[in-house]
Amino acid sequence: MPRGLAHKTTALIEARPWRSGDLESGFADHFPNPPSLSKQASVGSNYFLVSPAPWPGAKNTNNDQGPEGSWLYTATITNPGPPVTELGLETYVAGGGYVGIDQLSFTPGSLATPGHGSWKSTGKRTFLLTFLNLNHDAAGTLLGTSKVRQVATLSEHGNAYSGSGSFDIYDLSGNVVVAGTFTITAVRIAVEKP
Repeated sequence: MPRGLAHKTTALIEARPWRSGDLESGFADHFPNPPSLSKQASVGSNYFLVSPAPWPGAKNTNNDQGPEGSWLYTATITNPGPPVTELGLETYVAGGGYVGIDQLSFTPGSLATPGHGSWKSTGKRTFLLTFLNLNHDAAGTLLGTSKVRQVATLSEHGNAYSGSGSFDIYDLSGNVVVAGTFTITAVRIAVEKP
């Protein structure tokens, strides 16, 4: 997003017992020991996978398609100033968690932490997102915070979305120092066979 703002936010961590039935057919043939693929904890003889999103083979049983999963997005800051376009990555987690990162986070003068926030379904294919991130200088000194609010609509097939929103950048006293708007389009990152 704008100077000092990055399109990011928090992913809830889901931990559940691993079962071979969680795998898509054929996946187990290539990866016979799935718990080694991600962080794990052992409790007795049970393994628990810890992942930022449901296992790739998980099916959405909800009639309302949501944004759960990971996305590659393009955001265009439409005001203030001339349009600025950036790429970013984000993950929406079942239950409302969100985490994201973008190009501006690594740009001098716009350094920021990954954003953390929440999303909520507002209809069959629509959702809202709000997230925060911390803005800092090159030495790591906190300069303030940013808040992003977005409304979006999933495509009919659920593998893309478009939307718009607003952002505010705050100084350490909580005063708005920059405010603006943006548009966004995104495509879902799909699981692919090697």
